[in-house]
Amino acid sequence: MRFKFIVLLFIGFALGGCSKDENAVQAEIATLPISNIGLNFAASEGYVANKTPLTETTKKELCWSKSQNPTINDFKQASSNTVFDGIAEYQINMVDLDRSTQYYAPAYAKIGES
Repeated sequence: MRFKFIVLLFIGFALGGCSKDENAVQAEIATLPISNIGLNFAASEGYVANKTPLTETTKKELCWSKSQNPTINDFKQASSNTVFDGIAEYQINMVDLDRSTQYYAPAYAKIGES
């Protein structure tokens, strides 16, 4: 059951995407496998990089939904800012998840926002 949940969330990361802001600066986001999976929660971790070094004003967020195209109007959680050598790390906890349910949960970053 736990493996199925991990696989389904990983597929969601690969296929899903938050709605894009046309004026947003594009950043590269590396997402690690879903971890710390519990009965109704899971954690997403990764790194955000940009052509110019990132600062503490880079906002890292994760949106998730049962639909294939989650938006920031669905469930959303922000990460605390940890920037080292211009690369931002994030860890975001998804909570209130339903058991045995597939979620789509892409991460995104807003450059220059706090």
